[in-house]
Amino acid sequence: MPSDADLLRHVMARECETVNEYLAMAEQAQSPEVKGLLLHLAYEEKEHIAVCVKELLKLDADHKMWMEKVHAPVDAEGRRLNTSASGDHGPGASSNPSVGGPVSASPAKPQFTIGSLIR
Repeated sequence: MPSDADLLRHVMARECETVNEYLAMAEQAQSPEVKGLLLHLAYEEKEHIAVCVKELLKLDADHKMWMEKVHAPVDAEGRRLNTSASGDHGPGASSNPSVGGPVSASPAKPQFTIGSLIR
């Protein structure tokens, strides 16, 4: 039987797929009204994902730790800044500031993912 955290991850994955579908359809829409409706629906799905993330943070300490790491401040080059007294940047931390590269990248055709929610 899946855990509640597993169920939320499944819901979030489905919602991401739905957002991508709505955004693709909005690009094809011929009337501004239909395009607006599809964009509105995509926005609502993003809101559902955000609610699931909030609940998942309550259930999964590991997920919460990674979310906090992703939200760590970055410098002008996109490198994570050290915000802890010990200098530890979390799991996979490196003394090389270029590890991980810039926080955001611009793909040729953006796709909606869980990662894009937190940027």
